[in-house]
Amino acid sequence: MAGDPRKGLEKDRCQELLQAAIDLADVLRERIREEVGQGLTVASKADHSVVTSADTAGEQAFRAAVIARYPVHGVRGEELPPLNPDAEFVWVVDPIDGTAEFAAGVPLWGTIIGLYYRDRPLVGVIDLPALSLRASAGYGLGATVNGESVSIGARTEDAINGRERVGTPSRVNYAKSEGGEAMFDKLCEVHPNIRVVHTCFTHVMALNGGLDAAIEWNAPLWDVAATRILIEEAGGKYMQLKTPKGDPKDDDGGALHNVVFGRPGLVERIAATLGS
Repeated sequence: MAGDPRKGLEKDRCQELLQAAIDLADVLRERIREEVGQGLTVASKADHSVVTSADTAGEQAFRAAVIARYPVHGVRGEELPPLNPDAEFVWVVDPIDGTAEFAAGVPLWGTIIGLYYRDRPLVGVIDLPALSLRASAGYGLGATVNGESVSIGARTEDAINGRERVGTPSRVNYAKSEGGEAMFDKLCEVHPNIRVVHTCFTHVMALNGGLDAAIEWNAPLWDVAATRILIEEAGGKYMQLKTPKGDPKDDDGGALHNVVFGRPGLVERIAATLGS
């Protein structure tokens, strides 16, 4: 990207920040484990989504760890108000992505950590503790799953014959935007080998080859905070899709993200299927 500010950062600096993100994932793992041991409380938000005491406790622990290590950095998360959001470096966190799955004992939940430098993704970690999977990447450093390098670009593209495995949220997510239900139906028609999962599990699967591509629809920033850097550092493609009504917004006016990512050729075909 022309004028990309990340190019001005030393590789050692990026490596140090990537290690910081991995350390922060450890902090979250431990705090969530502690909260589970003490006994979770589960409640519903105003939008009827689920929140647990581990979500809030995890984000509080994350924020404290960031402040202790990088006092001038910003933090944005799902559960607490933003801290210093106009800083050069801003951490974005979803302590438990898939809280409904987490509360029900379904192991597909995960922690998402992204670090942005001047609004560009710099570092990303997706941690799936219940599955012992952790994906990480940093700008110019490549991407790994459990410490092993991964390369989406090295995989052979499947022909358009219905065999390609595509992860997506359910039709309910698409219904949140006008015309979204028709897009979901078209997706299933053209790419019928669909896996419907509502968590960042699909992001890691698109990275390590368990899926050929994945989609997020009407997702807030913290749901995709790590994904672009993970996918692009592995040689895959990440596309932000436009809809006929423009970029969607959440109830508070924040941007929602319609994205598709994975094998480059397939990502472009899915984008065409969805009319973007």
